[in-house]
Amino acid sequence: MGWQPLAHGVTLGARGSYAWSSDGTPFFLRPFVQLRGVPAMRYQGDQVASLEVEARWRFFGRWSGVVFAGGGTTRTTGDNFSATQNVGSGGFGFRYELARKFGLDVGIDVAHSPGTTAVYLVVGNSWFRP
Repeated sequence: MGWQPLAHGVTLGARGSYAWSSDGTPFFLRPFVQLRGVPAMRYQGDQVASLEVEARWRFFGRWSGVVFAGGGTTRTTGDNFSATQNVGSGGFGFRYELARKFGLDVGIDVAHSPGTTAVYLVVGNSWFRP
């Protein structure tokens, strides 16, 4: 996870993740794709990788616009089968800087993936979730 400030109030961010589970792991503990707009645990597997990028533009005082896109893949292998699932998501949002001293933003994101559209209330950063 990282951020890179650019010219004219634009900041680029990227977050990548990879997770795996061993044989015998119960289904509710297997890793899953965690992207904005993708329902939790819908894309689950033995191995999961995802990448999400975000561009934020501070366009007026404390107001910022955000666009983001991401993709994830899962792979499951068994004795008699192997399966791979891929998913992409993307969306937009806005932020208002509540506390300049702490860099605390609040805003709303609208995200879309195949079959799902979701609205998120964001306080701080979208990537810091439990």
